Amino acid sequence: MADPDMSDTIRLLDELAANAWPAVVQQGLDGWRIRASDGVTRRANSVLSAGRGPTYSGWLGDVESFYRRRHLPVRFQISPASPPELDSFLQEQGYRVDAETSVMAATTATVCERTRGASRFSLHADGGITARWLDAFLSIERFPEDRLPAYERILGSIGPPACFALLHDGPQDVGVGMSVAERGWAGIFCVATGEKHRRQGVAKQIMSALADWSQDQGARNLYLQVVATNAPAVSLYSKLAFSHLYSYHYREK
Repeated sequence: MADPDMSDTIRLLDELAANAWPAVVQQGLDGWRIRASDGVTRRANSVLSAGRGPTYSGWLGDVESFYRRRHLPVRFQISPASPPELDSFLQEQGYRVDAETSVMAATTATVCERTRGASRFSLHADGGITARWLDAFLSIERFPEDRLPAYERILGSIGPPACFALLHDGPQDVGVGMSVAERGWAGIFCVATGEKHRRQGVAKQIMSALADWSQDQGARNLYLQVVATNAPAVSLYSKLAFSHLYSYHYREK
């Protein structure tokens, strides 16, 4: 069992990450959040099950009905902040495990120090989502254009202060990333490098810009979420002083 301080941190980071990636449709369920966003990203289309959650009979049927009305898979985000019996209960109901994810954390000052001097490419940063940033993100990640409206709604609905960083080499956009600061923490999201500019310090420069901005916002600590099997990303973040804090996964029916 996690110690009380760690449990509080996990619940806090689950909440901060949900605030940093707000779903288009959200419905409360006894402290949980049922989320839907046109099927774009697991996080924005899953039940955030942090906390005790519903105890009335029939709650699972209500959750499944919410997603079926929207023609979406029924999905739960499971972390150490979820009720301990929830994971095995969903397994018994036929839900499979998907996307094991590591939450990594570091002190902002250390990341600033380890990324200092990374400034090869031109940097443009905005406090809100822009068409150019979003186009670059979709292009670099090779996501289909029909996802654009959902991403625009998600990223345009962020409540806390945010920074959208874009690196370019002349007219060519080569890397993107974003950070959202709240309550002494800043989350790092969407760090991506164009295929032709990998291994040229793009990601490090993006992390430098986002860490500097986060420090200016008063964030003493940084967190990020990376799929556990993404070895190159885990290696990069480890070199920048990030270490594993806890894991979460999804259960999907």
